Amino acid sequence: MLTIYLSMVTTVEEKQKVKEVYEQYYGLMFHIARGYCSQRSDAEDVVHDAIVKMIKHLACIDTKDPNRTRAFCATVVKYTALDRLKAKENHVISIEDFQEEPTHAKDFAIDKDTYADLVREIRALSDPYRIVLTLKYVNDMTDKEIAALLDLSEKTVSVRLSRGRQKLRKALEEAENYA
Repeated sequence: MLTIYLSMVTTVEEKQKVKEVYEQYYGLMFHIARGYCSQRSDAEDVVHDAIVKMIKHLACIDTKDPNRTRAFCATVVKYTALDRLKAKENHVISIEDFQEEPTHAKDFAIDKDTYADLVREIRALSDPYRIVLTLKYVNDMTDKEIAALLDLSEKTVSVRLSRGRQKLRKALEEAENYA
């Protein structure tokens, strides 16, 4: 895939910048995309689209400042994923696309309506909570791995997980009371 991206730029400096960003930040971008996408292939598509967008704006990338580059990559992936989700929400779902059971129904003792409510409430959480909850419970990452990936302390990850679970619990209780 890197070869395709390199073919999109002309100068040696641009090729080096694209290669650096791809090699250093692909994993981060993929994990962020997985926080928004339920399917691995969708997350890969989001990362691909994000890299193409970044190539169009190479002047915004300063590889000498890894914090800014990391933030830029994360931001582009986030908004690319959100754009894809919005487009998907506007797409009419055919009966063939409908799943009878949640993807991991055998792992949960909940029905499909409860599963749908849970997914909806997780998606409604703000980024700091949704991302750490997704990395923890969907990607089976440890607090230490999440901290390293997001460049946070383990304590911060632990606090976000705890607060995220509280917010999720409260949202689900409120949804149940209004139903």
